[in-house]
Amino acid sequence: MINKMIDMFRNKKIALLGFGKEGQSTYRFLRNYFPDLVLTIIDKKDIRNHEILVSDRKIEFVVGDTYLDHLEQYDLVIKSPGISLKEVDTSKIHMTSQIELLLSIAKDHVIGVTGTKGKTTTASLIYQILLANHVDTVLAGNMGIPVFSILDKINKDTMIVIEMSSHQLEYLSTSPHIGIVLNLFEDHLDHAGSVEHYHK
Repeated sequence: MINKMIDMFRNKKIALLGFGKEGQSTYRFLRNYFPDLVLTIIDKKDIRNHEILVSDRKIEFVVGDTYLDHLEQYDLVIKSPGISLKEVDTSKIHMTSQIELLLSIAKDHVIGVTGTKGKTTTASLIYQILLANHVDTVLAGNMGIPVFSILDKINKDTMIVIEMSSHQLEYLSTSPHIGIVLNLFEDHLDHAGSVEHYHK
């Protein structure tokens, strides 16, 4: 499983868009398998002195108010959830995410849970039910467990339960084998801009 993921990054000019919890786990994964790869980290905050980056000499930074300019120059932009691109033309950006990358190689093993309310509870219940029935299962996603942090626990028989927020779903082009939508209320309008866009 990990070898398939690693192959996606070979000989690519890669940027990490956002350096929160998910961006940091992407960085750790890439550094583990590509110690000499030059990575670009893009964030509105100035994260150049972040503790896990200060000794890395193969990092380029794009920070500040213009951090979303020129995203089209990368072969792969791995976007963290929560960064709004509603003012950006994404048609020429080769954008992906941790969940998109996982789905591209393991969608038949993924149960995705989304909705405005109840995602964590439902995903956790499904995970516990599968475990109780002796199914090799991992849990990840919006509850604070980045997908890349559980990759080493996945084999060809593992079921992967992922809590998926609207931010994580926004630019997906691949669906999980089983997708559960619990409910839709009015929420996250600061990011989505409208109820219609949020629900879509």
